[in-house]
Amino acid sequence: MKKKNVILSIILIIAVLFIGYRVYDAAFPVAKSLEPFTDYPDVGDVLTVTISTPDGESTGVYGFASLIMQIQQVEPTRKASVNDTPSAEFYYKVAVATENKAYNYFVYEEKGQVYLEIPYLGIYKGQYNTGSSSLMEIIPDLIAKYPAG
Repeated sequence: MKKKNVILSIILIIAVLFIGYRVYDAAFPVAKSLEPFTDYPDVGDVLTVTISTPDGESTGVYGFASLIMQIQQVEPTRKASVNDTPSAEFYYKVAVATENKAYNYFVYEEKGQVYLEIPYLGIYKGQYNTGSSSLMEIIPDLIAKYPAG
């Protein structure tokens, strides 16, 4: 009898955990993975990249291949993008233009994690939080070393 109660308890706990996960997954879905050409351009198709800060400073840059490559590698999170701009105190707006489409991204750091936000589509986690491959390091480097015009 005691063994039967233990097995029944284990099955009940597993069922509760499974149902809890399904409810969590439905309430907080993972943002969709980014699709080439729909959500980010091919590096060879990019005509211009302009980086802006919330204070209105705007700089066109060239040599942006590393930036586009890092955007292509972001991972979806369970955070939703529900505003035109992020709620972060400081962020970079990255405007990428191709012949056929304009892409707008926001890059910011929050609690030691680098995020890329696409308004109303999703919030994505950068692959690198520190070092020269971090989006938060690539952007000021582009502004300093590769300003257009």
